Amino acid sequence: EAIEAMQRGLIRRGFQLLRPGGRLVYSTCSFARRQNEDVVRWLLAVEPEARIVPLPPGPPMREPPGLAGAAYLDPLTSATSGLFVAALERAPSAAPL
Repeated sequence: EAIEAMQRGLIRRGFQLLRPGGRLVYSTCSFARRQNEDVVRWLLAVEPEARIVPLPPGPPMREPPGLAGAAYLDPLTSATSGLFVAALERAPSAAPL
């Protein structure tokens, strides 16, 4: 619970510092849903100017259910150590806090 609270604080503050149209990449080396898609879903709920930006083509990725645009990279198929990644964008018309 403490890790997830810290991650929510970090992602929200990072997002709030974005300029309109700016992007933030949220990535962890965890496969824990509550540290990954739950954190991204939470940000999307509390920051109405946030949206997920589809990831570019790359190594084989698995999209989490109900979170289009985010992805897990499996170490067996992606030549990575395994990770979660989501790219987020602040709406172009939004003003930073």
